[in-house]
Amino acid sequence: MRFLHKYLLRFFFWISGMWSHYSSKVIYSPFAPQQVDPLKVRDMLIHAQTNVSYYQNKIPTVPADSKHLFPFLKNLDFTVSKVDLLSDDKLFIDQRNHKYSNRIGIKAGFIHNLLSGLSKNCLVPINSSGSSGRALKFYKTRKDLQIASIEILQAARYLGWEEGESIVISFQEGMYAQTRFFHRLFGWFGMPLFLYKHINKNSAQKFVNHINKSNATVVIAFASQLTEFALNCKKFNIKVKTPLKFILSVGEMLFKEHRLLIEEVFDVKVYDFYGSSEMGMIAIECKHQKGMHIFENEVFLETDQNNNILATSFNSQYMPFIKYKIGDTGVIREQECTCGIKGKMLVELKGRVDEYLLTEDRERVYASYFRQLLLHCNDFFNGVIIRGQFIQKKDLSISVALQITHDKIPKDKITQIIKERIFKDFNLDVEVNYRLQLLPDKGKFKMLIRE
Repeated sequence: MRFLHKYLLRFFFWISGMWSHYSSKVIYSPFAPQQVDPLKVRDMLIHAQTNVSYYQNKIPTVPADSKHLFPFLKNLDFTVSKVDLLSDDKLFIDQRNHKYSNRIGIKAGFIHNLLSGLSKNCLVPINSSGSSGRALKFYKTRKDLQIASIEILQAARYLGWEEGESIVISFQEGMYAQTRFFHRLFGWFGMPLFLYKHINKNSAQKFVNHINKSNATVVIAFASQLTEFALNCKKFNIKVKTPLKFILSVGEMLFKEHRLLIEEVFDVKVYDFYGSSEMGMIAIECKHQKGMHIFENEVFLETDQNNNILATSFNSQYMPFIKYKIGDTGVIREQECTCGIKGKMLVELKGRVDEYLLTEDRERVYASYFRQLLLHCNDFFNGVIIRGQFIQKKDLSISVALQITHDKIPKDKITQIIKERIFKDFNLDVEVNYRLQLLPDKGKFKMLIRE
């Protein structure tokens, strides 16, 4: 199977016109000092200024001299947040979008999506994660996603993965893998998806069986979920038999005690990865683990006066993200790592932690499920839900506070839709109001609260 996965992957990049990019990328360190192509940066800025209404009055004349490009980008006097774009997402869409007729459809059939995916002008729908009931819905071109895939494989290879080896990617059910198309596609290329509903003894055993059956050498999953799998494997003596090379922790803060537990149970090093739905791959730890190296070829990362992270993607041509406020804070330093690589490093990252709520059987259900619930509810109400908050009381009952754009939606209708789609294991009440709680020390919104 390793031979098959290796050459299917190579064939995929060859037939899609990305072979030269793939074959050149996998032979060097992804963190080695590279010269960003100034034409690529300039074209991205001019494209945004010309074709995207949101940026037309915000980006002045782009300098022709390449040495002035990055000072120009840094000095642009605006930032963009998800809330800004949600206020009028039509302004954010490339005005040339009529050229892109082939789109992957969440509800479309496998054959339709396969044929669309083979088209040069294919678009793939992406939903931003986070606490908003109105996730930012946007598209990435096939080329954007291919470059992102190459960068992930490039980083994996640097950390020890070899072509053809299986990579198990784990998500909670309903998250990021909503179509059979993606499920099959990832499997063909040696990246089998593992989807689960609850984390308990049964799902932990299935998780480990999936790794063993796939002969995987790498696992990619959320930090809190890896921690829960590790706790169940330790408690019930569930063992991974296939030798793993490393685990990539994604999507959340990875705390020291969680890293140590995961490494103890799975007997392998855990590396921290930082990225977002909008930006893709941003930074990753090297083997020395003294901070995260930024993929400077793919993203321009900076911070404002409050250390809020601002990101500009070089691989988002259809819907450009420029000076985008991700919602996390951190410190960026230009320094030489003990691994010998000199460049930008992201240190002291403070992102959101993916919380959980408990079922009546005290099994944990994570925020990804509740985000999915809000997205489904919004399909019925034309996107009126701005944010949602789930508050679990000591008796395990849950109240739901929703911030909505207007009060014309009857409470009983929202209650009915939520109850129809939430796990039967929860005792649920719904309260529609604007009294969303903030974290007292930081003023940040928290989606899940356990009293």
